[in-house]
Amino acid sequence: MYAGVLIKTLRESREHAERESQAKSALLAKVSHELRTPLTGIISATELLAAEVGYETVT
Repeated sequence: MYAGVLIKTLRESREHAERESQAKSALLAKVSHELRTPLTGIISATELLAAEVGYETVT
């Protein structure tokens, strides 16, 4: 009887941990995308600005 309860508890704990792991992975993927998209724009704008400043300084 106790072994059955223990096995059920362990199974539920494992399933819960797997769901939490999947949720964490999904969150990290979304956060990574949400950060990467604006950062790409910022980097591109910075590179354009640096190119313009560098061009004006040389001329």
